[in-house]
Amino acid sequence: MTLQMESLALSLDANGVVQVEMTRPVIDAVMIGELADTYTRMSEDPAVRAVVLSGQGDAFSTGADLRRVVRANHATEWSVADTRAFARMLWLIESCSKPTIARIHGVVAGSGIALVCACEFGLAADDAGFAAAELGRSDVPAVIRPYLVGKVGKQQAQRLTLAGGRIDAQQARAIGLVQTVVPGHELDAATRALAAFLGMVPMRSAHRGL
Repeated sequence: MTLQMESLALSLDANGVVQVEMTRPVIDAVMIGELADTYTRMSEDPAVRAVVLSGQGDAFSTGADLRRVVRANHATEWSVADTRAFARMLWLIESCSKPTIARIHGVVAGSGIALVCACEFGLAADDAGFAAAELGRSDVPAVIRPYLVGKVGKQQAQRLTLAGGRIDAQQARAIGLVQTVVPGHELDAATRALAAFLGMVPMRSAHRGL
C-alpha cells in the first residue's frame, strides 16, 4: 500500500510496518493535520504493527513554519487553535497503540524535536544534529515541554529550551533523546530491523515498555 498526501508519503510493507515520510522539512498546518489523521488511522488499523516516521531530503525536520511561530508570538485567536492542533498531533503520536519509531537523519530543529520525543524509539544517524533554538521562543515550549521532560528529564529539557543549543547524535543519545546511533549508511537497515522485530512482538508487549 502506498499513499501520497500533500505533506506525507505513506507505505505499508508485508510485515505491517508503515513508513510515514514527511516530504518537506517544515512543519506547517497541513502537516500537523495530516500527521494527526495518519496516526489516528494507524492506531486503529489491525493490519499495522509498527509506524516509522522519517523525513525526505537532507533533514528529518527543521521545525515549525515561521509564520505559525509569529502568529503564536502575537497570541492571536488563530495561534491558539494552531497550538492546540500541534499539541493534539503530538498526543496522537505519543498515544498511538502501535510501536512508533523516529528514523532521524540530518537536521532536527525546534518543534521537529517534539516529533522525536513523541515517538517511542529514536534511531539516529551519527551525523544527525539537534538544534533547539526555536524552543526558546513563542508558545512552542509549553506544548513540547512535557514530551521533552519525559524523554530527557527536567534538567536537560531546561538546558535545551533556555540555551537553545545544538547537540550532536551522540549527545542526544547520552541524554536519552534517542536510544540508538548508527553510521548513516546503516540507518535504513537498523530501522528496518527494529520495525520488523516490533512487528513480530505481541502488541501489548511491544508498546510502551519493550
